[in-house]
Amino acid sequence: MSTTLPTAADLDAVAAETAIKKATAAPIGEVLDIKELNADARRYLLLRDKEQAAKKAADAIKPRLLLAAERFGMVPDGAPKSRRIETRSFVVTRTVGSSTEVKDANVTELELTLAKARLSTLFPLLFERQVEYTLVDGADAALAEANLPKKAADAIRALYGRCFGHKTKTPSLDVVTTRVFKATAAKKAAKQSAKKAKAA
Repeated sequence: MSTTLPTAADLDAVAAETAIKKATAAPIGEVLDIKELNADARRYLLLRDKEQAAKKAADAIKPRLLLAAERFGMVPDGAPKSRRIETRSFVVTRTVGSSTEVKDANVTELELTLAKARLSTLFPLLFERQVEYTLVDGADAALAEANLPKKAADAIRALYGRCFGHKTKTPSLDVVTTRVFKATAAKKAAKQSAKKAKAA
């Protein structure tokens, strides 16, 4: 039995507000209510699709607003990188941000040149060194296999353990209709079959 999802037009602002209140007010009970789960999933997809459509529409309008602010906007006080248009109803501000990229190889060359010119004390006034480390794949195995001196082994292992921490990411949520799920699974299976056939 297939269920037809209502279109985004079917869900007006009042219905959206009701759906949000209902979703946040009703906790999950001890027994799974399939009917309620289906209703929640349907509402989730509908609201998500509506949000995506709104973002797409907003992204289409954004270039016009940016161009209007660039052409006709005034520079606001204290914001030289911005252009602003103020109307009775809206204030539209276009701001162009920038960032500074430090080119490590050139900085090293400058440091060496300053050292040769006996101006090493100037370098720390211009740049500071920040080293960034990443954990290497297989690091645990490498440490386990390393021939560590007996006196320092425990200290080295303990220090290594303090060099990084694990963070749990926010859970992600993916909701699709059963029809879409089955179609995606079938497509994936067909691709794998074709790959196996090619390899054989």
